[in-house]
Parts: sequence; C-alpha cells; structure tokens
Amino acid sequence: MLAQPSSSAILLPELPSGLLRDKGEARELFLQHGLPQRGSPAAERWKYTPLGKVAQTRLYLAHKEKGWSERVAERIAKARVAKARVAKPSVAKPSVAKPSVAKPSVAKSVADRPVADRPVADRLSEIDLFPDASLLLFVDGRLQERCHARTPEVTPYAGLPRVASDQPLAALNVGSHCEAWRVVLDETTPFVHALFLTTEPNKSISSQSSSQPSSLPLLQTRLRIEAVSGSTTFVQTFDEVNPCWSNDLIELEVAEGAHLEHVVLQRRSKDSCGFSRTTARVGEKSSYAHISALRGEGLTRQEVSVALEGVDASCKLHGAYRTEGKGHIDNDTEIFHNRAHGTSDALYKGVLEDKGRGVFHGKIFVAPEAQETQGYQMSRALLLSERAQAYHKPELEIYADNVKCSHGATIGALDEEQLLYLRSRGIVRARAEEILLQAFVAEALHCQRKDCAEALQSHMQSEQPRRA
Repeated sequence: MLAQPSSSAILLPELPSGLLRDKGEARELFLQHGLPQRGSPAAERWKYTPLGKVAQTRLYLAHKEKGWSERVAERIAKARVAKARVAKPSVAKPSVAKPSVAKPSVAKSVADRPVADRPVADRLSEIDLFPDASLLLFVDGRLQERCHARTPEVTPYAGLPRVASDQPLAALNVGSHCEAWRVVLDETTPFVHALFLTTEPNKSISSQSSSQPSSLPLLQTRLRIEAVSGSTTFVQTFDEVNPCWSNDLIELEVAEGAHLEHVVLQRRSKDSCGFSRTTARVGEKSSYAHISALRGEGLTRQEVSVALEGVDASCKLHGAYRTEGKGHIDNDTEIFHNRAHGTSDALYKGVLEDKGRGVFHGKIFVAPEAQETQGYQMSRALLLSERAQAYHKPELEIYADNVKCSHGATIGALDEEQLLYLRSRGIVRARAEEILLQAFVAEALHCQRKDCAEALQSHMQSEQPRRA
C-alpha cells in the first residue's frame, strides 16, 4: 500500500502500491493536497461532500483470473445476437408432442455460476438498454475489443490533461495507471452506448469490523471523446453488481458545426463511492448537451465543466437525481462563456428521501469579450423527509455589459393541494406522490431520442411506493 504522508492535515484513502506514476505533476498534486478539506484549494466546492468515510477506505485494484472480462464481454455479445434473432418475426409451426426428458434444474445451473456472473447473464434486458446503439463495453474498467461491431473509431490515448489544484480526484486519475481511450464520433455514429459493468467482488464490507477501513475495488477510466461532425447521442450507463470506488475522467471536444448529446444513467449501491469529472470544449456554431439521471444510496459526485470557445456556441446541462437511504448526490457545474453570442441552460432537480442529501454548486462565467451572452441556471429540490437535506449555491461571474443571465434555487415539499386533487380522483397517496415526482423531474430529462428520454424517466421511478 502507498505510504501516507506524515502530515495529519492531508486526507488520503489507502491506495494500492504501484498505482501512481513515479513522476508527474498530477501525482504530486494529489499527494500534496489529498482529498478536499477545510483550508484546501477545493474546500468551498467540496464543502458538503462527506469525505471522512472516503478517507477511511482501503482501495485495491480489480483483479480477475485471465480471460474473465473477455468471457463476460463474449456473453453480452452472444446475448445481443440472440436478442436480435428473437425480435425478428417468426412463422408459427404446429406443436408436436414429445416425450419429456429429465433436465437438470435451472436454479442449480444458475447457482453454479459465479456470483458476479449471474446478473450479467440473467439481466441483459436491464443492462443493455439500447440494443440499436453501437456498443462500447467496459468490464471492471477495461474496454472489451470484441464488442466493437458497428462502433466508432477507438484508439489508445496517451495524452495527459492538465488538472488544477482544486481537482484532486482528477489528479488521481491522471497520475494513475489506468486505461485511456480516444473515441471519434461523426455522422456515421449517430448513437453510441458506453456500458460500464462492475463485476469485481468486494471484500465483504458487511462482515468487516466497524473499526477496520472498508475495502473496495478501485476502478478508473479516462476517455477523450471527439465529435468531429454530424449529430451524435452518446449514452453512459453504469451497472454495479458489487460496491466499488470509481473515479472517471472524460474530455470532450465538439468541433465547429458538430452537435453532441451526452446522456448519463447511474445508480450507486449503499457502500459505493462514485466520482466523475467531464470537461467539454465547444466550437463555433456547435452544441453540447449533458443530461444525467443519478440515484442511489451511495456517495456520488458529478462534475461537469463546459467552455464555449466559439461564436454562437451553446450548451445545456440538465439533470435529475434521487437519493435513497443515506445517499449523497453532489452536482458541480461550471459554464465558461468565452466568445460572443453564446447560450447556456443549466437545470437540476432533486428528490431527497429518508436521510438523503443533495448538493448543487453551479457557476456561470462570462468573459469580457462574450457580449450578447444568454445564460440561465436553476436548481430545485423536493424534500420528502424531515431528515433530508439540500444545499444549493448558484453563482454568476460576469465581466461583459451586454448579457442576459439569471440564476435561482428553490427547496420545498410536495404540494398538498395537488395531492388532494389526485386522491379525490381515487388515486392512493403513494401513487399520487409518485405521479407528482415524475412530473417534477420530467422537465430536466428531455432528450432528442425518445428511447433515451423513456430510459431516463424509467430510471428515476421509485421501485417501491412510499408509505402513505
């Protein structure tokens, strides 16, 4: 394991030995500042993120026996083919009675599979949400080449993006040995699905002593996505079989005249920690949309930073999130208007249940040369419990004099009059609440593709009705 710095003021999780590079600015940045805390450069933007538990985590690299990831990928590929065959119309044939032959119990054959393998084989319809999309499959952080039928150009990426002192986990990603890939999107790749599967068994968190640090597999991926032409929808979905500690970094470059819609569906289990940072540069007369649906009982922090570098560039950052249990979901956004006639729209809506906590920290920056900019930013949250918490901090930093910018934040509860109206129509309270909650988040989940919009809406629905 990596030796901890002697200074008690630095918070670091216990890292696997050999994870960080021997040299590199990012490595030194992470070791110097550690996890954000009071007095550090990132303290304000991480103010409400509970990092004490994170710092007590022992991380280890995901290791599988040789060929494990490839076998999982092969099963997904075969299941896709089988699913496509079933979808074709078939001609009905008369049934012929055959003598019954004893077969081994299905339950036994399923139980004989590895624990992490069963959900992959048995829940394909839940995992592969978009069978018509080009598939990029990542198993435990590793890209599987065999699933690249009809996929965009994907090549190893050796570039190392610069990270600031207030981005410690981005520094950990850049300073670590992890897979990095360059993905090129154009008019020939209108729909791409990046599916991230976590199958690495963790070291039995529930059986560990409370005095011992939790052990979680560390999964890191770095992507550089270049939208060079046309209009593309790029979807990321995450399926966790077991809890993990993920830390992903995505760089996006949207070329002049290109349009990219980036959709994220993610759900964290109770003991998981998930961190992601997405940075986008948008060229002249181009557009970028980031639409996310986040939920779960674990710790999730999503950072999105967009720079509008061309005239008439635009971006849309929309998201909905829903906590369960003691879940924590943190959305941190930055929009930099660096050229004239840019437009931006940021809208985040949260539903906080039980002891859940939701955080939104958004900033719009308008440079002096970015005249005739239009920027809108709004965050709203509904508290469904007296123990739920919401923290919102929208910011505007404007240096141009001919702009239209606004920001706002609201925190409230469900409207009892609306509930009464629905219940007077014979709808039970739990169902009435869910109808209102789905209507509340719907505005933040609009997509160009109907199947993506439906998947986002379905992802945000409660699996169990709330108590009346």
